Amino acid sequence: MIESAKGVENAREIAAVPGLGAIEPVHLPEADTKAIVSMCKERGVYLATEAEPEDVAARVAEGYRVIHLGWDFNLLRRELDGRITRTREILRRAR
Repeated sequence: MIESAKGVENAREIAAVPGLGAIEPVHLPEADTKAIVSMCKERGVYLATEAEPEDVAARVAEGYRVIHLGWDFNLLRRELDGRITRTREILRRAR
């Protein structure tokens, strides 16, 4: 992840690290994110990002190739929310 001005400053060095899988720009101003995206495309470095399912096609069109659909905690929370909602519905019907 590149998530600071210092990371942006050192992005070319980071991209040159042997064995690097991908770079994910996060928490950056739009101009810095665009610069990282452009640099990765120039160097053939995979771009990573998080996206909602509805946004995946747009991220691919932007050049992202590693796309995660949420952090572990958020995925767990969503699943738990769904189970709680389903349980409440079942209990309401059982009354």
